[in-house]
Amino acid sequence: MTAGRSQILIALIGLVGVLTTGVLSNWDKLFSHVVTVSYQGYKPTGDFETELRYFGRRKNDGKQLLEGVRSDLIAANPQNAEKINKQLNAALEATLTFDETVAVMVPIYEKYYTVKQIQDSISSIRQKLCNNT
Repeated sequence: MTAGRSQILIALIGLVGVLTTGVLSNWDKLFSHVVTVSYQGYKPTGDFETELRYFGRRKNDGKQLLEGVRSDLIAANPQNAEKINKQLNAALEATLTFDETVAVMVPIYEKYYTVKQIQDSISSIRQKLCNNT
């Protein structure tokens, strides 16, 4: 074998190696179906009522929710404890559906919390739930 033929043979072996490596390392991209998954979890909306509804569903329903709201609001605003208690006691006297509870809570929460704070609370609850599993 001459030197020229040896060089051509080595070049062809190298080329076949590079092409084989390229095909094998991209096999999944060349010969498979792309799988897409849509996210179905919590997506921040920026709408106060929607965020509060999601937060409420994470905490519980009805009276338990209002008791949680009471403790959250008083902890964050101890100077307004009497006013908060008065407003929430009125809500607790009636048996409320979740929608009725949210209707009572939205104006109260809007006075003391921002949408960002509600979203942060949702994230905190989700993180605690994920850590407990």
